[in-house]
Amino acid sequence: MVVLKPKIKKKLVRALRSGRYRKIRNVMHRGERFCVLGVLCELYRKEHPKAQWIEPEAGDFEFQASPKGESNETHPPEKVWKWALKGKAALIRDDEPHFDFECGRTQYGCLSEANDDGVSFSKLADVIEDHL
Repeated sequence: MVVLKPKIKKKLVRALRSGRYRKIRNVMHRGERFCVLGVLCELYRKEHPKAQWIEPEAGDFEFQASPKGESNETHPPEKVWKWALKGKAALIRDDEPHFDFECGRTQYGCLSEANDDGVSFSKLADVIEDHL
């Protein structure tokens, strides 16, 4: 079962509902826009000064959780998941914890899938509150 730590869950839900983050699909961060997983990485960055967004030539930022750690533009590094999740997530799908949920009439298997399908941050915040 995938469960966010209560403190992280509260911060993520608040951030998604705040209106401070503009939404993007298919990458975590580009310009001033974030996907739901990019918002999670941004919260991690605020608590970990050595974490950073790296802008390669293509313009899509990659997130690096530590100076010598790997970076990725589509999913948070493992360090971010360890920081955010309670216990170990048994099911991983494309480097992201898998859990089934319904939003509207559509079934999803992970947050990025719903984000990239156009589900709003407000609805994603509801999903996180109800399922994580």
